[in-house]
Amino acid sequence: MRRGFPKQQRRGTFGVRHVLALVVALSVASASPAAAAAESRQALRVLLVIDRANDPLMARIQAEIAALGLVVLSGNATGPLETSAREQHAVAAVRVLPSRKGVEVWMADATTGRTLTRQLVVDERTGGPDHTLVALQTAELLRTGLFPKANKPAAPAAMPATPVQVLPALPPRTGEWRLRNGLGGLYSRGGVDTAMQDWLTIQRWWRHDLGVALSASLPIFRGSISGPEGHSLVSPYLGTLELCTSFLQEDSRWLLTGGLGAGLVMLRTEGRSAQPLQQGSASATSGIGYVRVELALKLSKWVNLGITSAAGTTILPVTIRFAGNQAGTWGSLILASFLQLGVDW
Repeated sequence: MRRGFPKQQRRGTFGVRHVLALVVALSVASASPAAAAAESRQALRVLLVIDRANDPLMARIQAEIAALGLVVLSGNATGPLETSAREQHAVAAVRVLPSRKGVEVWMADATTGRTLTRQLVVDERTGGPDHTLVALQTAELLRTGLFPKANKPAAPAAMPATPVQVLPALPPRTGEWRLRNGLGGLYSRGGVDTAMQDWLTIQRWWRHDLGVALSASLPIFRGSISGPEGHSLVSPYLGTLELCTSFLQEDSRWLLTGGLGAGLVMLRTEGRSAQPLQQGSASATSGIGYVRVELALKLSKWVNLGITSAAGTTILPVTIRFAGNQAGTWGSLILASFLQLGVDW
């Protein structure tokens, strides 16, 4: 009896060990897929191409992508997104469109690993893009593309209902044209009254901060100068070429631009001399250089209203004479200010 009892005790101990081993094995097996999925997700890299410091849109996108458990890299790129992403061993890349109204997204196909997709996430509202909306939809596009079998998370209650266009990738915007027509005064120190001028300007922008402008101005109401010998009407005609830049972000409702230009001014005078002196007219031409500042409010996507001011000088001041006597000069200091209506396309 005493020899049989220890055998029963050993059989019971052996059975408990087997049960514990089975429980541990099942736990490890159930945890392995989840751990493997988490490790796989953390190993995926996403490249953010940042073209300006402290970009609030990119900061918002980075936070949403990091919340997916992805590794976020940042850097610069001048070529295709695919090339930059592969250099960083990233499975996806994101950069802001030149219009600043959305982002361009590149990613490798999660199923085959060979094909590529290019998508645009765009918010075209008049008030500018909603950074939160664009960031959430960019993260959702990456989540569905990189983890197609993952359960779709519930949309936040406060998420706007504005639809977002998902279109094939388009070439980046390379520039725009701007047309300006203004009316204002042109003043020159030297004794000549202010002339009322019409100003017509056409601008070509290759980037948001670099463009050229071609301008022409002619008098609507001429300036005048008087002296003991008589009276003369002064008509300035200008033609200039200008290098210009912008100081505000493209998505701002305001336009603040500046320019440095040079050109030619033709000054035509029509004298009305006192008797017995004769009447007559004359003209002179000189080079001109100036700086310009424009501030305008965007009334719509295409139309804006603003004011422009400029200051400059001629290479050689033009002397105005009556009967051989100097009556005044024009061009030593030139000031202009005019209200203008602009159209952008």
